[in-house]
Amino acid sequence: MTLNKVFSSRMVLQANERVNFFGEGEGHAKIQVGNIVKESDSQNGKWLITFDPFDYGGPYVVSVDLNGQKTVLEDVFFGDVILLSGQSNIQFKLNESSTKQETYESNENIRYFSLVRPESEDYFKPEDGWVKLDKKTAGYWSAVGYHTAIELQKRTGHKIGMIACFQGASSIQSWLPKEVALEDRFYLPANQKFWDINHEVFGKWNGAGFLHENMTEKIAGFVLSNVIWYQGESDTTIYEAKIYPDMLVELVKSHKKDFCNNNIKETIVQIADYDERKNDAGWIAIQEAEIEAVKRIDCAELVVCRDVCESNDIHPRTKEKLSLRIAESILKNGSVKY
Repeated sequence: MTLNKVFSSRMVLQANERVNFFGEGEGHAKIQVGNIVKESDSQNGKWLITFDPFDYGGPYVVSVDLNGQKTVLEDVFFGDVILLSGQSNIQFKLNESSTKQETYESNENIRYFSLVRPESEDYFKPEDGWVKLDKKTAGYWSAVGYHTAIELQKRTGHKIGMIACFQGASSIQSWLPKEVALEDRFYLPANQKFWDINHEVFGKWNGAGFLHENMTEKIAGFVLSNVIWYQGESDTTIYEAKIYPDMLVELVKSHKKDFCNNNIKETIVQIADYDERKNDAGWIAIQEAEIEAVKRIDCAELVVCRDVCESNDIHPRTKEKLSLRIAESILKNGSVKY
């Protein structure tokens, strides 16, 4: 029997929500968190144990017993867990941004777990488990994740956990469950899609449901409170913009299911202005589609970044002001409590 890689020492579990532990293999699982013990037998090669909500706090020791194979996870806290998802502007690393290296911070109250991207290996890997924010390696964090986490931790005093689940040049159809992405209402011929979909390299991860299956599903069942979604540049045709609101609605539904939280909140970052496409109907249409989608999703808020980001690069290097807006949006929507 195995424990999913998202569970490790130093992890942050979501406070005030029911929390799942899970993995694969046949047999009997027993988990102890503090003085509370839960047990379960596997079914169809998978096992799941659910704990009632814990308040903010820690550290806890988590004892795992899988068919007699024992593991101890230490320095575990209950705080706020946020998924960072989308494409290159949320993948954009701190060391690529305008933030000066001498200002990088260390903060043991902020922790980061990284999934494997299909494009290439990142500095952090699932085998590293949850890593604490350290100024020596902070440059390899998502810049948006870094700045947002610092602001949230400063404002709340809670432990903040960030999960990196992103891939540059990715279309929303790849992040949807495959059976949803293949629905007739979302079909478009290749010549009506942005070229990223059929690119020699990018196309490898832009098939219907590919990133959902190969990234999101790897930690499906882990409970979190908020998703920061920053994507859209790879769907910028007028045809894609027409179906984008419906696809974003379905993506939020999948997040609620995958992360076992009907109270999950979504922070949707509207794509920035880009000088080279400022008169492009498809680019403008996706910006408008994101506005329309948020109107239809009661758990979502839109964050506008056109006035706090450079427009001369598709990857704006300044992320601090945008991240402050994201943090304020998360605090406003109540997914992170003061």
